[in-house]
Amino acid sequence: MEAYRRAVEDALLHKAHVACFLSEEWTGGYDDVVQKCKDRVLASFGFLLLLGYYYGWIPAGEKSITQVEFESALGRWSHLPYPPMAVFAPEHDSEADKELRDEASKYIPTGAHERTLHDQRLAAFRSEVLNAAGRTAQFYAHRQELRENAIVACLQWKGATPISAARVQSAGTGSGLTEDQ
Repeated sequence: MEAYRRAVEDALLHKAHVACFLSEEWTGGYDDVVQKCKDRVLASFGFLLLLGYYYGWIPAGEKSITQVEFESALGRWSHLPYPPMAVFAPEHDSEADKELRDEASKYIPTGAHERTLHDQRLAAFRSEVLNAAGRTAQFYAHRQELRENAIVACLQWKGATPISAARVQSAGTGSGLTEDQ
């Protein structure tokens, strides 16, 4: 998903003026990767999950690092009605869907047992995320739409959209907006 991840990173930095730190760019030493991922989620101001078709690296146990990060973010902000989290997945049969499936096929194990295990883990994780009660994911057809959706999500978290400003007002924190505004 590198091209999609880089597109989001670029859009957030240059259009929403939000820092976006991809894990492959983190600096550090001889760190415990799982702990570092959890710590980065805990230190962040928001979390974007881009769902694709490769389950990902499984450091220890039964969960991919992506799933560990998602669950850390969900746990961190589970008490908020509007957590600073967004989940993006490609629309079925879209340009993005086809491109991401083709790209993932390069990394999916080829052995029958390993392939079945990968597919089961991926299906369970996608189901957990996309079918969560009371939560919504956003779907996109192409890279540009993903970029736009990511920008809007981050601007909402920053309070820079009418919807987010109204949320602040309705929460009683006194954003200064009148009912007309």
